[in-house]
Amino acid sequence: MPDVSDDLYAVLGLTSSATAEEIRSAHRRIVRECHPDANGGKTDRAKQDRFRRATEAWDVLGDEIKRREYDASRASKRRSSDRSSRFAGRGEPRTGKGIDLGEVIGFDLDMKKIFQAFAGSLDETERDQYERETTGPSRVREEQRDSEGDLRIDFAQAILGCVASVSTPSGTVSAKIPAGTPSGKRLRLRGRGIGGGDHYAIVQIDVPRSGHAKEEVARLLRDLEDRER
Repeated sequence: MPDVSDDLYAVLGLTSSATAEEIRSAHRRIVRECHPDANGGKTDRAKQDRFRRATEAWDVLGDEIKRREYDASRASKRRSSDRSSRFAGRGEPRTGKGIDLGEVIGFDLDMKKIFQAFAGSLDETERDQYERETTGPSRVREEQRDSEGDLRIDFAQAILGCVASVSTPSGTVSAKIPAGTPSGKRLRLRGRGIGGGDHYAIVQIDVPRSGHAKEEVARLLRDLEDRER
């Protein structure tokens, strides 16, 4: 297909709204006017060129599918041209008349860097700096915050100590509970909070009900004896 920069409609003396019949008639007319036989066999470079261009135009515009593709390509190029015309001045795009997009959005805009980032021309260090400057830390990564949650253990575990599973924002981890840990004790788990913050497990001891208190104490005594052996 000829370059869309060539206006094939203009070659035939028509506009893009021309009907299929108008295109056919215009092509035939130019062929008659420029064909060598119509000029006594004489060579006329200008008419040869016009004949060639008219034939190229007819090859595209005379075919419904090719014409549709050509029209779509022209429309796409026109849109690209319109977008390009909006940018001017020292090779950098304008942000609009009387409007500071940086003030509207809430941070400084460096449009040149934006276009470079899209083109992949910024190295990793420059891209990280650009993200920090334009989006702020909270948008590049989750804000770092501490978190907390209850950790329930039974009476014997609190007295003897144990290793318990603790659910945190970053997953389940194992934590050592020292012997004699009281209820309400806050155990700090570094880096297990939100966005790399700390997580605090608050120990809650399940005290045995009165009906099971003797059984629980008896079990505790047995565990103590086993540890002393």
